[in-house]
Amino acid sequence: MKYGMKPRRGMKLKRGMKLRIMMGRRMLTSLLLLMLRIIVSMERLKMRMRKKMMKSVLMITKGHMVVKEKDHLQTESMSTRVLLVRMHCFQSCR
Repeated sequence: MKYGMKPRRGMKLKRGMKLRIMMGRRMLTSLLLLMLRIIVSMERLKMRMRKKMMKSVLMITKGHMVVKEKDHLQTESMSTRVLLVRMHCFQSCR
């Protein structure tokens, strides 16, 4: 079989060609698995960060909510809902 020819059905591949095809497939699948692992670990990290930001709502005292965000404290009045504060935490985390 000449270089550049595609193997047709019924054609027998030489042992070297079979090995090359198998190695190519193996490399491709291992690369895809590596990419998948990286994506999954990034998603897990994102979820972990979101959970930390949820825990950052420290306390509610006398009409003010104290929110810890990136090493500094800020207060927000209780007229804003807890949900909005949590959504703000999600957005700052991304």
